[in-house]
Amino acid sequence: MADGAVRIKGPASVARVEVAVEAAPAYELLLGLRAFADTEDDRSSYAVGPEWWDAARERAPKKLLRDIDRFTGGEEMLFGMLVGFVAALTGPKDIPALIAAVKEIDPIELRRWLLGYHLSSFREGVSRETIDRAARGDAEAEAELLAAYDDHRIGAVKHALSLPAEEAKELIVRIVEAWNDKIFSTEASEVMPLLESSAAEVRDLASTLPVDRLVDRVAPGIRYTSEPGIRRLLLVPSFVGRPWLVMSECDDTKCLCYGIDEQTARGVDAPPEAAIAVYRALGDANRVRLMKRLSRGSASLQQLTEHVGLAKSTVHAHLLILRTSGLVECSLADKTYTLRRPALAVAHEALESFLDRGLSGRR
Repeated sequence: MADGAVRIKGPASVARVEVAVEAAPAYELLLGLRAFADTEDDRSSYAVGPEWWDAARERAPKKLLRDIDRFTGGEEMLFGMLVGFVAALTGPKDIPALIAAVKEIDPIELRRWLLGYHLSSFREGVSRETIDRAARGDAEAEAELLAAYDDHRIGAVKHALSLPAEEAKELIVRIVEAWNDKIFSTEASEVMPLLESSAAEVRDLASTLPVDRLVDRVAPGIRYTSEPGIRRLLLVPSFVGRPWLVMSECDDTKCLCYGIDEQTARGVDAPPEAAIAVYRALGDANRVRLMKRLSRGSASLQQLTEHVGLAKSTVHAHLLILRTSGLVECSLADKTYTLRRPALAVAHEALESFLDRGLSGRR
């Protein structure tokens, strides 16, 4: 389900931007594939829990698993790149439309998508002309591309270059068809109404909140500021990806795929989620150490990794928990993390209020 955009103006740090919210099966299917192929992050960091992977792997045919491994090469980012591809589709963004679009696209154009041609923040300043030449097999352009990309991106780019363009196209079609048949179709009837509900709520918020507050509301702890060339912000709710934030782009559109809140996902009355998240985050000594370091000033993921002496993926997972609890803020502009002390007081007040209500209601 898609809806019209809302033009809103944020503070001086956020230029006028068109905000749209879309919940659609094609997005959720790709985000599910991205999560399934994620071998770096701890599966327990996903709200769906490790059992989701176990169930999906049990239902998935061996050929589908081989195709996923072949397409990604262990780089789940390649599925995330295709979120922008879906954003570019006109008309319904359902599974048949996604399959039809991939079947119709020129294999070289599809490779351009996978190399970041339509994702300005991914390109690290590399020109589109260089990416186009690399997509067509120009060795000099490929070398320039690999020299420019950082460690976070280079694995996905290397693998995309190694895959014959026609094979990549065939793999995507087979994977989407099989994943939909064996995995997503069994979840869609339950998941899509939740995503549509979240999208409707966020559209209402978009008409009243400035951009930065809207983003912080749907993706707690994310600080959004304007980006050169970005004129449209597309918010996409996800069930399987929560609480991770997955970013993609389609030329002048920035796609932020946010995890729906737990109360919407579970549909039950519960203690205040903000308080539970904060106290859960505080229940690990390494996360408290990270907060202590951030109390001295903002820091990057690399700096925090060096401070605690853990694997970068482990620190990244800890920061996810701190961010989604509201204790830490991440700037999308420079990828630095900042401590948010007020979250402690807010959590304490929310818990006190919850406990008081429980006591006053007892007879």
